[in-house]
Order: sequence, then C-alpha cells, then structure tokens
Amino acid sequence: MVMFAIVLAIISFILFRYFYAGITSIKASNQELLHRVSELNNQLDVISVKESKARHDAERAFDAKEKLLAALSHEIRTPMNGVIGMANLLAETDLNAEQKEYANTVLECSTSLLSNVNEILINDMLDFSKIDMLNDQLEDMHFDVHHCVEEVLDIFASRAAEKSIELLYQVSKNVPLQIDTDYKKLQKVLINLVDNSLDNTDSGEIVILVDARENEQGNKMLIEFRVTDSGNGIPAEKIKDIFKGTISQSAGEDGQQNGFGLVICKRIMNQLDGDISVINNADAGCTFTIQFPTNITHSTSLGFRDNRL
Repeated sequence: MVMFAIVLAIISFILFRYFYAGITSIKASNQELLHRVSELNNQLDVISVKESKARHDAERAFDAKEKLLAALSHEIRTPMNGVIGMANLLAETDLNAEQKEYANTVLECSTSLLSNVNEILINDMLDFSKIDMLNDQLEDMHFDVHHCVEEVLDIFASRAAEKSIELLYQVSKNVPLQIDTDYKKLQKVLINLVDNSLDNTDSGEIVILVDARENEQGNKMLIEFRVTDSGNGIPAEKIKDIFKGTISQSAGEDGQQNGFGLVICKRIMNQLDGDISVINNADAGCTFTIQFPTNITHSTSLGFRDNRL
C-alpha cells in the first residue's frame, strides 16, 4: 500500500508539473499576443494619423491648384478680353479691305484662344486635378443606361444641329435594365468622347453603341460603349500616344483634336477597372471603345432601342 501511494504521489506530481508548465506557457503566449496586439494598435494609430495628414495635404494641394488655375485664367482672360474688345472697335472703323481682313483675323484668333483657355484651364486641368486627389473615391450606384446616354446626347444636341450632325445611340438587348458603376465618372468619359467626336466631325453622324457580355467573374458583366464618328480619323502614327497627353492639338484634315480630355478618360477608366481604346474606321472617322465590369443586379433588359436627336 505504501509503495502504491508513493507511485500515485509521483504520478500526481508529474501530472501537476505538466499542467502547471502548460498553464504557464499559455499565460506567456497570452502575454506575447497582448503585447503584439498593443504594438499593432499603436502602428494602426500611426498609420491613421499619417493618412489623415496625407488627406489634409491633398486637400490643401487641390485648393492651391484651384487658386492657381483661377489666377492663371484671370491673368490670361483679362488682357485677351481687352484685345478682343479693341479688335471689335477697330473692325468697325473705316478700313480698307486688307486692313479689315487683318482686324478680323486678330479677332478670330483672339476669340479662339480665349475659348481654348477657358476649356483647358477651367475644365480639363481642373478635372485632371480632381482625379488626382480623388483617385480612390468611387460612388457606385444603379442607373438606367438609356437615361445615362440620353443625358449626354442632350448636352450636345444644339451643337450637333448647328453642324447638321446626327446623334444616335443603340442599346443591345443583352444589356441589363440597370448597371452598377460610378455614374458621374462614366458620364464624364462619354461627354469627353462625344465632345472630341464633334470637334473632329464636319458632317454625318456620331453613334453610341452599348453592348454587354459575360465577364470571367460569374457575378459580373462586361459593359462596352463604342463612340463612332464619321470625322477626320487619327493619323496611324499618333494612335499609340492618343491617351498619353503628349500629342499637340491639331485640326482639319491633319488629324484628331486632342487635349487633356482623352487623358482624363484613360484615368477614369483605370479607376473603374476598365479600359479605353481607339481604332480608325474603314470608311471614315474613328471609334473609341470603353469597357468596364459591372455587378449583375437586374436580369431584365429594356431591349434594343435607338434614338436620334
């Protein structure tokens, strides 16, 4: 009995030491985990402070850009308005044919320059700055594709009528009733593309075609917009650089007019996880294509329609 008690005591002691060592190890591990969690929380606090400072700096930089652009616009537009006013007065005086031609040339060039200043400084460059600052801020929403396109074409209806250009759109039957993406950014792309086509089309038509197909991800579709015009087309050697902002503006038969608008389109499509490309048509003009994924939220389609404005 004594021997049995001794053996039992030894076994109990061994078991006690084993469990004590395990509990001690668990406590040490818990302390280590708490220490790591504390360190991670401290790191997150530091990151949060840095992000807040970066956001504040970005907002200040954007405000500075706005003020700079406004100042540039004022400094350029004020003297240009003076030149245009004096040229108008000069054209109304008693001039011979050659002098009147010179005055009209000054007036036309000044007006065109002022228009370009307004477009580039106030619209394109400011939008470009906004995209830099709001690079990760997307506002997804459900919207009707037909309504989206019609709003864009309504903007250019009057301008297209002046040039006797037809504006049309067609939506394929397989396009969902509603799509899901950033409505304002998509419209900005379409506005820039239609504006670009109108600048480079003297007659004919501009057509927006909308199509959809299954994406590699099962719960998404790939939406495609094609903006086709019957204008000047783009010189083959310039197509590869059309979205880089390195091509100087050109007009007439020499090629497509381009400014920052197409660069902005490229940036926006990158934000939307999409792409933009352009090809020259076989007959005349060119076709810009944008593609982006959208969540499948509505299976019903509106069917095929077209619209002429």
